[in-house]
Amino acid sequence: MKHNLFIPPEPRSSAISYWLPALVFLAVVITVQLMPLPAWQVTIGLLPALLALCSPKPHAYIYWLLAAYVIGFGAHDALLEWIRRQDLRAETVVILNRALLACYVIPMLVMARLAGFRPMIYRWIGSLKQRFVFPNLWSDSGGQPIWKVVLIASAINCFIWAFFVRTEQWQQDGLAYVIGMALLFALFNAFFEEWIWRGLVLSRFVEAVGEQPALLFVSACFGAYHYSLGFSWIMCAVLGAGGLFFGGLTLRSKGLLAGFLFHGVVNFWMFMSGMIVEL
Repeated sequence: MKHNLFIPPEPRSSAISYWLPALVFLAVVITVQLMPLPAWQVTIGLLPALLALCSPKPHAYIYWLLAAYVIGFGAHDALLEWIRRQDLRAETVVILNRALLACYVIPMLVMARLAGFRPMIYRWIGSLKQRFVFPNLWSDSGGQPIWKVVLIASAINCFIWAFFVRTEQWQQDGLAYVIGMALLFALFNAFFEEWIWRGLVLSRFVEAVGEQPALLFVSACFGAYHYSLGFSWIMCAVLGAGGLFFGGLTLRSKGLLAGFLFHGVVNFWMFMSGMIVEL
């Protein structure tokens, strides 16, 4: 029998804690942000690679994906630092920052290919007719169709964020320019973050530990990852709680579209409020 070089032929350590992959993933996501030097990032990235070599398949896949995440973080950080040294407007830097999230996706897809696992178990669209109950996502009774939940949640967000919009931006640059920048930010950020966290990362955890623990683990990591973007740890916790909703949409619809649409609405209004540019 031919074995994949990246994965042990048989599980070697049944004693590995059920919680270990999640704890390691969260710890690495936090640590690479606190130790920005490339040498430290390489050292940190070696940890999940070593763990992958001595772990059974479901856990090994998580560790290989985490190693790819560290590579993506380093590439994103280096390119963003170069962009910040250019004479660019603040909002342009923000847009490019979000476009550079491709730096995470590329090594993750390459690692999935090399290690021999399917990158994503969810569809791009999924079923928007599936009924959604929050927070009891696994209830088969009650709730509303996902398309209606996204529509209602988006309308509520539009109403709330409208009170925080900074109209001085419109006077300085024009309404069309500001809306255009906000749409670009929402498009890049929502698309890549949903692909990374609900598409690639959530898929690995669901296959390893099941839907409910996976949703909690990935949402915590999603929130923590925002620290390097300039958010406080308290705000990271809030964003992690939001990740539960995004992840719930993905789990119920079996696709990324619902989370992407609502995520995009939130990101659009965050940009219009001036919160993003000020980070």
